[in-house]
This record gives sequence, C-alpha cells and structure tokens, in this order.
Amino acid sequence: MTGRVRNSSVCDVNIQNTQPDAPTGNIKFGGKKDVAAMIGCCIRSVDNELQRGLPHMKMGARKVRFDLGEVAAWLKRTYGQQRIGREDGQ
Repeated sequence: MTGRVRNSSVCDVNIQNTQPDAPTGNIKFGGKKDVAAMIGCCIRSVDNELQRGLPHMKMGARKVRFDLGEVAAWLKRTYGQQRIGREDGQ
C-alpha cells in the first residue's frame, strides 16, 4: 500500500455536533456598533444611553458587550410609553 491513504473511522471527526452540552438559549451579544445599528443611532448616542442605565457587561478596561435582547427590553421599558406627536395621528 505505498502512496495510498486509507480513511480510518478513528480519525473521523463529527463536525456537525458542535452544540454546547447545556442549552444556552438564544442570547446574542454585541458591541456598541451592533447596538447603534439595532436602534438606528450613532455610537455617541449609545454612550449617552449607557449613562442613563443601558444594561451592559464591562469586559476589561475598554471592552463593553451588550445582551441585545436585554437592550431591546430596556429600551421598550424606558421609552415605550412616550408619545411624540398628536394623538389623532395628524
């Protein structure tokens, strides 16, 4: 068998089974750019919302990460009841 390589079942790797052992849910994390894109504003506005209490996780001296689901819920709680404009829709 010179020059031939046999496939062995010992070397087979199951690439499709990359799920974690415990279910983690549908949590998505992002940075300031991701939050800004999600709510349609600039990064400076995200910084202002951080001062107002936007939920975040500080990871090191400069890195900030956001659970995008928590951010959406916080924005709905904080700004969901405010009305801009007339009630009759005109």
